Amino acid sequence: MGKFLVSTDNTCDMPAEFWAKHTDVIKCILPFTLCGKEYINDDEISFEDYYRLLSEGNMANTSQINQYLSNLMFEKAFEEGYDIIYLGLSSGVSACHANFQPTIKALLEKFPERKFALVDTLNGSGGLGILVSESLRLREEGKSFDETVGYIESILPNVVPMFIVDDLVHLKKSGRIRTLEASIGTLLGIKPILAIDNLGKIRADSKARGMKKACKILLETAMRKIDKKLCDFMVMTHGDDEHTARQLGSQIERNTGVKVLYVQLTKVIGSHTGKGTIAMFFMGEARYAL
Repeated sequence: MGKFLVSTDNTCDMPAEFWAKHTDVIKCILPFTLCGKEYINDDEISFEDYYRLLSEGNMANTSQINQYLSNLMFEKAFEEGYDIIYLGLSSGVSACHANFQPTIKALLEKFPERKFALVDTLNGSGGLGILVSESLRLREEGKSFDETVGYIESILPNVVPMFIVDDLVHLKKSGRIRTLEASIGTLLGIKPILAIDNLGKIRADSKARGMKKACKILLETAMRKIDKKLCDFMVMTHGDDEHTARQLGSQIERNTGVKVLYVQLTKVIGSHTGKGTIAMFFMGEARYAL
């Protein structure tokens, strides 16, 4: 049976102890730029400083994955006899998936005996974390490359992402909402509850006035849709607001029995959502039909 590695990018959110345990995961890097300085890794600037700079009106920009450096890691894995399952940011919010396609085609021509599954996850952040975790679980159980890819593709609709942004200015900058909507929403304290649709694009699921009411909608959604038979944990990410995340997460744990993993939202995603974002990712009732 062929052996395989799992690869993702640095928008994948899981706790530090997860990465310490799974050191063989190949992580491709999307850099970000803030105040004229490019950052390759999240730990080059603290979360406190990062979100302080965003709160002061500075805008962060993100770049595409460095294909050359990624290929070096992929080639090394191929040379060592591994196949690769890649689980990166949704094609609906990033060009990384499309950009990888010709690169992977050329790589497979060079290594025709190897396999590379470029899965369009239609997800990000903690959703990627769940998919990476499930892939590693199946590998540990002795599942083959093809069995693992088939299962991951079958559960894509069941990995549910929902999130709240505290400040609409970053979504306005990225073109997710119109300028007028952003202005009115900011004045009225409207918090959009956002999701990712069947094209992997961000869409408004509902809205609430104030963070407290918005979190209540997330709680009700989680209680209604979480399926413990599919996965025994969920991922709660936040943009430097651990207090609100844990308040919501503790209610979800108490009402569903599902363990909540808390993670600071990767700065690449935070560049587009801003400080105060609260997001939850879980497996449950399908969010769409493939």
